[in-house]
Amino acid sequence: MMKTINFAEWKKNINLVKKGRTILLELFSSGCGACAWYEKNVLIPLEPELKKHKVDILRMQADNNDAFIQEYEVNAVPTSFVFGDKQNLLGKFVGSQSKSSLLSWLESLLVLKS
Repeated sequence: MMKTINFAEWKKNINLVKKGRTILLELFSSGCGACAWYEKNVLIPLEPELKKHKVDILRMQADNNDAFIQEYEVNAVPTSFVFGDKQNLLGKFVGSQSKSSLLSWLESLLVLKS
């Protein structure tokens, strides 16, 4: 099950990204229909497959994490981020996307091997 975190947890725990694993972080808003659709129709169904590729999904609510929004220059939700070791940002995607688009994006970032 996807864990929801806040910016303070993210900053305090640099080891959220376990060695050899990748984090797909979804920034969402509670009143965002596209965010709800993306989680229900893309992220939840793909979570088991992504875990096989050592990709963990985390969620962060945009409504009360202004520091994250400023640091990562977020202008819209949903926004997906991919982080590698030591929370190094590997990629950022604004908007919802289909399962196949998400998988292709992760492959382009060399997170998934086709």
